[in-house]
Amino acid sequence: NTVRNDVIEHIGSCIWEARRHKGYSRRVLSEKTGLSERTIEKSKKESEQTAETLYTLINALDMS
Repeated sequence: NTVRNDVIEHIGSCIWEARRHKGYSRRVLSEKTGLSERTIEKSKKESEQTAETLYTLINALDMS
């Protein structure tokens, strides 16, 4: 599980960097994705994110 957690944390960091690069606040990304601001904040810190949540964020940030 440590490897999985490391991978998800890395993806979360990449999402955070992409959001910062685009100048999107959590609120803007929330509006674009329909996800709560809390869920977006958790994507950087927690390994409990679903693949669907990560996929939604990646697509909204044009990372795919």
